[in-house]
Amino acid sequence: MKVHVVGSSCTWYSRLNTSFILDDNTLFDVPEGSYKTIIKTIDIFKLNTIFITHFHSDHFFGMHVLATRFMREGKKRGMKEKLKVFGPKGTLDKLVEINKALFSGPDECDKASLQEMIDFIEVGDGDEFDNNGYHVKVFALDHGAVYSQGYSFEDKNGQTIVFSGDTRECDRLHDLLNGADVAFLEMAAMKESPSHIDVNSFVKITKQYPKCNFFPIHTPDETLEFAEKNGLNVVNDGDDYIF
Repeated sequence: MKVHVVGSSCTWYSRLNTSFILDDNTLFDVPEGSYKTIIKTIDIFKLNTIFITHFHSDHFFGMHVLATRFMREGKKRGMKEKLKVFGPKGTLDKLVEINKALFSGPDECDKASLQEMIDFIEVGDGDEFDNNGYHVKVFALDHGAVYSQGYSFEDKNGQTIVFSGDTRECDRLHDLLNGADVAFLEMAAMKESPSHIDVNSFVKITKQYPKCNFFPIHTPDETLEFAEKNGLNVVNDGDDYIF
């Protein structure tokens, strides 16, 4: 497993919003502001899969640029298979809604045009499927009023890596973490929050799963500083990991 950290933070901070590239072919979340960094990192036309956790801007609002480029240039670039976008119910509809607000041309707002080079695959809690050599499981988490889901990826050797997306501590988060070897887990709050994991809860969770290697993500500057001072893994934009 190879993970490249596109962004490690959240809205309002100088670091990019949280996003990852797994094994050079799978992108996890497409925040606003991430597109130019992504295309400096990899040839985006070698991507074949994108996973979306939820529709907040710092996780989804770069999708309109990426999708439109695949729509316009996919065939020219020799793509033989469509880009797969796995996301919550309404992913395509939400993208069309955003495109209507941001683009003047009709093609970007037409579902048929977007689907010519992209498969939008709605997935939800409990779904399981195979993709790029991984067995993927979907977990509905608790991000307050906004639906959000995390994903686990198990490779052929039984090693499992999980990406939480945004959530507070909940039963399904523990289901996601159970048996995980590596967890990129959000730590966005200094104090107890109705929609995010706070630093004390993060530390408590790491102690509950001592065999799992935890990486705090979606960190504002103050929780990143907490990680540095308390011996946690420190995740920054551009970091690369091999597991």
